[in-house]
Amino acid sequence: AVVSTQSTGTLAGGHTEAIRSVCWSGSECLLLSGSVDSSVIVWDTRTCTPLHQTSSHSVRQLTRFAERGFASVGENSLQLWELSSSNTLLPQGSRTFPTDVECVAFSSDERTHVCGGVNAIAYLSTFACETIPC
Repeated sequence: AVVSTQSTGTLAGGHTEAIRSVCWSGSECLLLSGSVDSSVIVWDTRTCTPLHQTSSHSVRQLTRFAERGFASVGENSLQLWELSSSNTLLPQGSRTFPTDVECVAFSSDERTHVCGGVNAIAYLSTFACETIPC
């Protein structure tokens, strides 16, 4: 099968250093990007403009969980965010680790996560439902 792609826009002007991770929101008109400049930006993909920017940590991975929940990992921490109805990222919790972490994945019930450390150890945790947007 041949796949044809077409450029539909460029998201630029928000980050000052390399973007390490991107992920879609529940609606495909919003995209989140995370950078080594310690910022996470919510983008409107219809207009290619930033809607909200927040400080985080040097982001290595962003992932979506729950309907409006997002997680970012980087340096030695995991941060949980909720995308509000006004497209603002609201902090929902965090966890620190004894070493830098590179990646995160959530269980199917979205309450348990595992983070991969640079020290070849996987860290498994469960958050209370009140902590994440269930």
